Amino acid sequence: MGWCRCDAGQAYAGEASVELVHEFANVLLRRPGADRAAVLRQARDIPRICTRVHDSGWPELEAALELLAHHPRLDVRDALFAATAARHGIDAILTADGDFDALAELERIDPADPECLARLGLSA
Repeated sequence: MGWCRCDAGQAYAGEASVELVHEFANVLLRRPGADRAAVLRQARDIPRICTRVHDSGWPELEAALELLAHHPRLDVRDALFAATAARHGIDAILTADGDFDALAELERIDPADPECLARLGLSA
């Protein structure tokens, strides 16, 4: 899962949050037989791949709690991702998680959808 910021020319730039890097490493390290060194290398590469990595703090958490009050399908982590994106003016998220579809202000780009990937200049 990552964020995309669209410029006027419809080019997308990848962005992430510290929480996203945390979640990435956490999920991969829980897998049986995970190569710890490789996962840590990949996590450290995220800031080099993305144009920005955003921190989040109390303002984002407050906004996440507000999202949770209005969107019962969102979990706390996803609400924090969405709130952090909104705070930084990010308008799209790259994720297969359909729970984000309930958020009108954040377009979900499904990494399994070839048409969506083509918009990003990627292929499946």
